[in-house]
Amino acid sequence: MNQNLNNIGPVLQGELYSACRYFERVIFALKQIEGSAAFTELNALLAELEFDLDAWLATNWLREDFFATEQQTLKQTTLDNLLEKFYAVEQTLVPFWRLVPTRSTAECTVGLINFALSIGYDLHRFCLDISETDIPLPRLGMIQVVEIDEGGLSRHELAWTTIEQMIESQASNNVSISSLNVKREQRHREWIQKGHEAIFQKKPQDAFTAFEKAAELKETAEVLTLMGWALSQLNQVEKAKGLCLRAIKLDPDYGPPYNDLGTYLLNEGQSTEALKWFELAKNASLNQNKEYPYINAGRAYLAKKDIMKALEQFEIALEIAPYHEELKTTVAKLKTSVEKQRNTIKNPANLDDRFPFESPEGDDSPPVF
Repeated sequence: MNQNLNNIGPVLQGELYSACRYFERVIFALKQIEGSAAFTELNALLAELEFDLDAWLATNWLREDFFATEQQTLKQTTLDNLLEKFYAVEQTLVPFWRLVPTRSTAECTVGLINFALSIGYDLHRFCLDISETDIPLPRLGMIQVVEIDEGGLSRHELAWTTIEQMIESQASNNVSISSLNVKREQRHREWIQKGHEAIFQKKPQDAFTAFEKAAELKETAEVLTLMGWALSQLNQVEKAKGLCLRAIKLDPDYGPPYNDLGTYLLNEGQSTEALKWFELAKNASLNQNKEYPYINAGRAYLAKKDIMKALEQFEIALEIAPYHEELKTTVAKLKTSVEKQRNTIKNPANLDDRFPFESPEGDDSPPVF
């Protein structure tokens, strides 16, 4: 195999990581814009982009020289659908550099890099049209912004590259991304992935060890928060709180540590203090699961026996995550409980003052996140 082609493997993976994280930032920014899902232009754009992605997969990724599979057609195109599909392709493609380090793998990686940047740019422009959200552009290494002509229409792509360009740059020692840094970033993500796998296997000590190794490579608010969660499962809650505070100091815009810190306080019975942190989590600009602090705020209000405010928080969470079946059940049972009490209390205007209410049968409240 061409040595230059072999050498650009780590560089391509670094470029792919940068491109996919840019696309991810754009998706998260759009999700945080209130009412964005109601824009018909966005829905049309999402449908078009998913069609383009499926076409790209069918042409470039699901070829006979890789493996055979059937594409699954989504009933509805959403930001989450699109992001989930990109995650799946990215996580599948990266290991191929170890298993099949061929030109086909390189071509596919380059294609996905260009496609991720292109689709991210389209959504980025839409985001700027409807808001003033500041989304950092990707950190481009070897790739450059160019003008390309598609079907007679001049289209300004965010970035574009070819394997030949990369090989030429490699041969000329002009590769602008350090392979060492790329590998370090890869190991960082691999340890985080191992930590998540340990979480699913209910092995908090193994999860903490994996997250700790990730932090040794690169300390981020994300990994500090994950370390805290693992420690909380090992009954080391004070240390978990400390890690949340470190994460907040490192990146005040990152939402999960606010939410987790509030959860730890809620579990200790400090409902009022917990609510302060849930409010901060709601307002954080980087928060993938925006419904979580509303769910936990609802739990805090239940603990304070303020069922109406709890119901209000749960309903907001349900607007954000309408497919959360457990939350739907909780809201329905709380409403039933309220109606029962209204039928037995002469002055329903003072419902919250006449608590306790009958709790829904069983523990149907949303899980603590």
